[in-house]
Amino acid sequence: MAKIYSKPSSVNETNNLNPKEETVGFILAYSRAIKFCNYKKTQFETILN
Repeated sequence: MAKIYSKPSSVNETNNLNPKEETVGFILAYSRAIKFCNYKKTQFETILN
């Protein structure tokens, strides 16, 4: 059986997330650039950069 190496997070740790502005900008730019195409039963991902 696989061992889980992460420890459970408490509610206080998850409420104090403060990502950098550049991290949020990167994720938003990536989400705008990615395109999903479905062909028959296969899904293709394309990054429009």
